[in-house]
Amino acid sequence: MANVERRKALRNSWHYIVGDIHGCYEELLKLEKKIYDHAKKNKKRPFIISVGDIIDRGPKSKDVVEHFMEGRKRGTHDIVMGNHEAMMLASLQVFNPKIFKDLKRRYPSWLYTYKERFLERSLEKKMTWGDYLETLETLWFGQGGKETLESYGVFSKDPKDWVLPKSHLNFILSLKPVLTLKKTLVTHALPKLEYIQKVLNVLGTRKRVTTELKAAVYSLFWNRSMIGVEGINGKTLVSGHTPMPSIKRHKGQKVIQIDTACYSGERLTAWCPEKDKVFFVRAQKRYF
Repeated sequence: MANVERRKALRNSWHYIVGDIHGCYEELLKLEKKIYDHAKKNKKRPFIISVGDIIDRGPKSKDVVEHFMEGRKRGTHDIVMGNHEAMMLASLQVFNPKIFKDLKRRYPSWLYTYKERFLERSLEKKMTWGDYLETLETLWFGQGGKETLESYGVFSKDPKDWVLPKSHLNFILSLKPVLTLKKTLVTHALPKLEYIQKVLNVLGTRKRVTTELKAAVYSLFWNRSMIGVEGINGKTLVSGHTPMPSIKRHKGQKVIQIDTACYSGERLTAWCPEKDKVFFVRAQKRYF
């Protein structure tokens, strides 16, 4: 889509921010049907945004990744990186680094490697690097990576066999930890105000990536506490990561949490900021 056409389309668009999908492809399609019907009724173009964690746990991570890849090409979808995408990249980087050879994109400089986390946390005082690797080898695999790999036809526990299509890896490597819209800010988890400001001030610039920035990005993927969390510059912060029975609003802090645990048999939820309207579909089953 040409830049002029893209700008015109976005002016007539409404955003629909979707909670953690976790490989629940069929539920995503049903939710998008509701979204498209709503947008059409209001003569708007839907722009669908994921809060991250589109992979793991559910049965069709590959299909969900392809769906967002195609959507980004069409200018209809976008996504921020979640902790499960970050876990996948970090696991591949340490256990199967050859997989990144000849890719168009590099491992993001603002994303921790497991070696960096090991050294920063001074874990060498408690265990060897080899011992740490033994715990890491099953981390992503046991947290839903097994289901993601199987969706790609990979059924081995050996990390050397964890091979994914280059186009899919390039797409996941391209994801950013935050997305800024006109009235909303999309992250995966609940970053403190100081951390989100640090990330916004550095990403997309030529400023040096520091350990402090990596720690700030890490909080965008993992933090669950509401302490120190609020919207910024008048924008509402929208996040997933922490499963809720239904969408949860923190009006005082201008924060909305929209992960409703589809993978565990609950719901997949979306929120339209322009109309402050919530959409959801129920999970077909408990997957994980």
